[in-house]
Amino acid sequence: MANANGYNSGLVDSIIKKKQQRLIAKELYAVPMDKLNRYKTSLTYFGSISERVAKILRSHGVHVAFRTNNQLRAICNGKDRLDNKHRSGVYKLQCSECHATYVGQTGRKFEMRYKEHIIITILKNLILQNIF
Repeated sequence: MANANGYNSGLVDSIIKKKQQRLIAKELYAVPMDKLNRYKTSLTYFGSISERVAKILRSHGVHVAFRTNNQLRAICNGKDRLDNKHRSGVYKLQCSECHATYVGQTGRKFEMRYKEHIIITILKNLILQNIF
């Protein structure tokens, strides 16, 4: 019929051959029906206790797969840790210039806040030197 409609007989033969190969492969590698209808579950792996539970479940026809709670996102969150000087928050500074201790809170980087303190300390010292 394909030849009567103008199709090349070689093309028709190759299509038929491919279809037959697919059918043969499907029969050879088919999953048995008893395995398709089995119950399946996954358990978090805790060592020998998980193995014992799996053995009991398998004896009742349940297919068991193990999983872990470890996840890649728990190991690496995609963010680099910042040095303390690049963080913001509550701080306690021990000044090496004036030997005073400062406790405060900032939304900016500690490094910037400390530099501001040093500049203010230097300016205060200059003003005091000029007055006396």
